[in-house]
Amino acid sequence: MKKKIFIITGEASGDKLASNIVTHLKKSNLDLSAIGSDHLRKQKVKIIFDSSKLSVMGFSDVLKKASFFLNKIDFTINYIKQYKPDIIFSIDCPDFSFRVENKIKKHLPNIKILHMVAPTIWAWRESRALFFKKFIDHIFLLFPFETKIFNKYKIKNSFV
Repeated sequence: MKKKIFIITGEASGDKLASNIVTHLKKSNLDLSAIGSDHLRKQKVKIIFDSSKLSVMGFSDVLKKASFFLNKIDFTINYIKQYKPDIIFSIDCPDFSFRVENKIKKHLPNIKILHMVAPTIWAWRESRALFFKKFIDHIFLLFPFETKIFNKYKIKNSFV
């Protein structure tokens, strides 16, 4: 039986990074599905909707598209419940990803949730780590100094 991985990206840089990772994953017998864009599409990953639709700039744009975002969150949660992946792997885009993953972990607690590109909790509100500690199983960090912060909150992490 194929292992299933659901990937969440929210912008072009995350899509490109996920695509590079998928290149290595394709050597395994995996079923991959994603919120992604051109780079993941070229890797033949099933895209449930284009991640470029999640990219907005500024608070007013977020307010204008609030109902759109809520609908996409619900759509994603329903898709994941039916798809039943073994792993959810999100890259950046914490405002969207964390809302989805927090709800999914309550419904499907055995799904492993991996996240890449930590929110900058070291810059402000370090205690936010307590929120995503509830649903993130492992976080991949871009800066070596972040390991100390995530270790403090006992969140499994790796500097990549």
